[in-house]
Amino acid sequence: MKMIRLASVLFASLLCSVQAFAAVDRGEQKQVFGQYEVHYIGLTSSFLDAETAAAYDIERSRKLGYLSISVLKTAPDSLPVGVQATLTGC
Repeated sequence: MKMIRLASVLFASLLCSVQAFAAVDRGEQKQVFGQYEVHYIGLTSSFLDAETAAAYDIERSRKLGYLSISVLKTAPDSLPVGVQATLTGC
């Protein structure tokens, strides 16, 4: 019984470690500009679920990229709040 409990604890620890490394691997990126945080992550569009892709007319493919960008306004002693933003690029 003691060996089974030890094996269960080791397996759970390993599983948590793998999930932590997976989260770091696809890691969210963030830049801070004063009171604004800009979070971004690039994925292939195959990561979008079929319903979401269809709703926004996005083709799901391992060959197509998808960039998710969120802008949050921060304030002391409160949670960040999403804000509308206009993005431009060259």
